[in-house]
Amino acid sequence: MPLQIARRHAEIAALENDLQKYLVLSDLQVRNETLYYAILMSDPATYMPIVYTPTVGRRARGSLISSGRRAESICRSARAAG
Repeated sequence: MPLQIARRHAEIAALENDLQKYLVLSDLQVRNETLYYAILMSDPATYMPIVYTPTVGRRARGSLISSGRRAESICRSARAAG
């Protein structure tokens, strides 16, 4: 899995904006949820702002309904947040 995470980091870093990164991560969540969460937790400071607001808010205003995707959320405990 470390090699998969490294490849995805490089793929995501090469994208132009957070909305593109969000879409790639969202697609990954549907296809391989284990890898999705491994990537998020490998660098939460980088990825949490992408998969959480304001990127998600921009996506929701755009075409969430027309994309046919279901809404997802992430919950972190206060202990995990530090």
